[in-house]
Amino acid sequence: WLFDRYYYALVGAYNNLSKLAGGLIAIKENTDPLEGHMNTINGGLSALLAGLLKVNANLAAIVGVATGTIKK
Repeated sequence: WLFDRYYYALVGAYNNLSKLAGGLIAIKENTDPLEGHMNTINGGLSALLAGLLKVNANLAAIVGVATGTIKK
């Protein structure tokens, strides 16, 4: 009776680990094509960040003038 419980627990663990391994393999296979595009995406996002930071500074200045904390 105790042996049966251990056996079924081990079989369940084996099945779950097999599914997990299969899922991890699928993730790797599905994301492999992205590797070549990541540098391009990162470069574009870096350029976008610089522009957004300039916009943020301009908006902060507008808020400062509107609230009277910055005199222009």
